[in-house]
Amino acid sequence: MRRLNDSIIQLIEANQTLSTGIRNKLFNLSQLSRFIKPQLEVRLRKEITESSILMALSRYQSSLDKVIAIDDKNKIIQGLSVFTDLGVITFLKSKKIHEAIMTSYDKVIEKVKVFNVTEGITEITLITDYEFIKKLPLFLKKNIKTESNSISCIAVQLTNESTNMRGTFYFIFQELYFQGINIVEIASTGTELLIYLKNVDTELALETIYKRFLGN
Repeated sequence: MRRLNDSIIQLIEANQTLSTGIRNKLFNLSQLSRFIKPQLEVRLRKEITESSILMALSRYQSSLDKVIAIDDKNKIIQGLSVFTDLGVITFLKSKKIHEAIMTSYDKVIEKVKVFNVTEGITEITLITDYEFIKKLPLFLKKNIKTESNSISCIAVQLTNESTNMRGTFYFIFQELYFQGINIVEIASTGTELLIYLKNVDTELALETIYKRFLGN
């Protein structure tokens, strides 16, 4: 039985959705037992009854504190900022595109609220004030692959401690997904997470994050 208990704990703690559901008592444990039975049998290399899984799940759930799946929600976020009326444009990656974007950066960095460049393997995405996007050099405008406007940025200032916590981004994104909010783009630095979403979703997203992580 000990090996079953250990396997259940390992399975749940490795899956943030299961961990959140168990800690907040969101699951029907009988249904969950049936659902995870195949995974546990693979781990243990033997057949297991649903009743034994149910008993182990019940004991595990009872052993947990009645808190959200974060040991201390106040250890994750220390501040929030919001910037609205942005645009997101993506180009096929090339040296000329890169140089043109960097030239534009040098000219406007003191004039715009946001200027975020993300380089992938084959694409470059620029997120900045939509008013500036309308004034881009003709060369860049001709090479736009995709474009979105009416975008906002929620800048999340993370604590130093949160960088060593497992699932930090997951917990934040989960709150937005529960509200049916679509994330358009993300970017991050050491202790800053930038979440880009439609202007229309900004108020709900901001209030949701604040209430969960900064509210009393």
